[in-house]
Amino acid sequence: MIGDCVAIDDNKFKALNNSDKNLTKGKTASRIAHLKADLDGCINDVVHIDRREEGEARAKKGHIFPVAMAASCRSSSG
Repeated sequence: MIGDCVAIDDNKFKALNNSDKNLTKGKTASRIAHLKADLDGCINDVVHIDRREEGEARAKKGHIFPVAMAASCRSSSG
């Protein structure tokens, strides 16, 4: 083997320093911030779609459901 390696019980393991697996506090914080931003975007999309679907359902039925009733109807039918 070429490069740094460690022998444990006669098995050789090559030391790798892959930048994707080598996490620092800065890289971890950056990835967490990126994932939170992606999650916030997904949640905003879901909320927007739900509001649009609720508006379409109200228009079809001709009356307005209270939000709590609409949520309970949606959860019981799914």
